[in-house]
Amino acid sequence: MRQRSVRTVLALALVTMSGQALAQQPETLVPVFGWKPGLEALVTTTQRMVQTGQGRDSDLTISIQQRMRVSEHQQGLLVSHLDGQLLEATALPPGTENPVLDLYRSLGTADAHYVISGEGELLSLEGVAKTAEAVRTALAPMLESVQNTPETAQLVGMVEAALSDEAMLASVADQWSSMTVMWAGQELEEAAVYGFELEEPNPLAPTLLIPMSVEISYQGRVACEEGGSASDCVLLEFRSYPEPEAFAAFLQSFIEQLVPEAATRSVDYDFEQLNSITVVTEPDTLVPHRFSTSRQMELTVSFEGQSFGMSRLNSTDQQFDYETRRR
Repeated sequence: MRQRSVRTVLALALVTMSGQALAQQPETLVPVFGWKPGLEALVTTTQRMVQTGQGRDSDLTISIQQRMRVSEHQQGLLVSHLDGQLLEATALPPGTENPVLDLYRSLGTADAHYVISGEGELLSLEGVAKTAEAVRTALAPMLESVQNTPETAQLVGMVEAALSDEAMLASVADQWSSMTVMWAGQELEEAAVYGFELEEPNPLAPTLLIPMSVEISYQGRVACEEGGSASDCVLLEFRSYPEPEAFAAFLQSFIEQLVPEAATRSVDYDFEQLNSITVVTEPDTLVPHRFSTSRQMELTVSFEGQSFGMSRLNSTDQQFDYETRRR
């Protein structure tokens, strides 16, 4: 699983990239995974998807609330997400991309169960079949409205591949790891930046892994609840950028698919991508209180006096409200 390789790289290849002020000794933090049965929270998740360019401008927002409950499991812990309720679903311009909203609504409100080891590693998912069926139901109107073409068949094949047990586990594993276990056992000095490399899916082609440069940091102690006065939590940050040489080859291939003439003509392009994660969490348990992810991408292509551009922003913000916390 990718989360295991990331932890290995973190343990073996962390390199301090920023100097520290000599006047004050910075705090050194070693987060520990310590989730326990009985942990329960009301989790509010807001997702936003913004796209511009190629005549397909849209701005989609969906907000869902679920109850998270941690219980014992024969392999460690069972983290359940239950009783999903839709709080908001908007599309701009109005009426656009409704099938996408249906998709995220179905995914967000379906029950989900993560099987976690005692050390925090995601082992498996329970209830995958129900979630997959919800996605198929949500996509049915969109697929029926599209003429039966090879492109439609390709889309159906991609959806089915994404709904496989392996693909769904990998998707959940990325978020779970970056929110919790990726940080466990790492020695992080306050305000220092640590760099390493890994492979991530690209928003232009999610099935293709691109070498990325990664930076992580511990930014200091903060209040667990937004606006609070105590500093019981810590702020952890993650940033990743594409490796220039490896990404240039991928981008050239991608552009040639969009613009076949690019294979034989001079093409100029400009691309920017930034993936970021912030976690406000308890350092002695890695129980999160706030978790945010953002994937931003901008692409401009020009050749022979013609040009087109596109941009995408996918963001997720989660708020965890705990009814009982044993600190």
